[in-house]
Amino acid sequence: MPTVATDALKESIRVLSFKRDAIEFRIVISGTIVPFRRGYPSQGADAIMKSHRVLERSQRGFSLIELMIVIAVIAILVGVGIPAWQAMTRSGNEAATTQSIDTIRKLQVQYAAKHQGNFAPTFDELIKILDFDPKFKGERPVVNGYIYSLKVQERTQSQPAFYSVNADPQVAEGITRTGDRHFYFDSTLSTIRQTEENRPAKADDPSI
Repeated sequence: MPTVATDALKESIRVLSFKRDAIEFRIVISGTIVPFRRGYPSQGADAIMKSHRVLERSQRGFSLIELMIVIAVIAILVGVGIPAWQAMTRSGNEAATTQSIDTIRKLQVQYAAKHQGNFAPTFDELIKILDFDPKFKGERPVVNGYIYSLKVQERTQSQPAFYSVNADPQVAEGITRTGDRHFYFDSTLSTIRQTEENRPAKADDPSI
């Protein structure tokens, strides 16, 4: 009579023999499960290589040459864009300055008409009496990248009242300069004067 151990061994051998052609191996590669069946080694190998190639493509980053090309393109865009933007900013500052000086001229005419021919002695007076732009508050206000200064002489028996306005770039030199031109206007002129020299403009400089 067979022992319990012998019977168990025989049963194990029978089961293994019955399932030997259906044994399936699973090979895990970098977290990817690749099915591999006995009797088909070439298919299993192809699946393994395919998984490797997909994994390599998914994990591949920028090469050094590609990175250098990207950096070069960015440098070119910055090199062209920043100077152009700065030139547009300076041009906008200069246009705004000429408009501000023309506004001052008109307000001084209005002020003189109400004050016996005398002009407003300060920007603050123009703000107070004629609602001039509050950004011009102070003795030397900085507006749109330009520093403004106002000089006034009261009317006397021998000469009429007089005023002059200078507008100079807040930063006059270098790549960060806020304007290329200096402006001047006074009560005896009909047009604004300008100069591209690095100095305050004066009455005998060219008109804009």
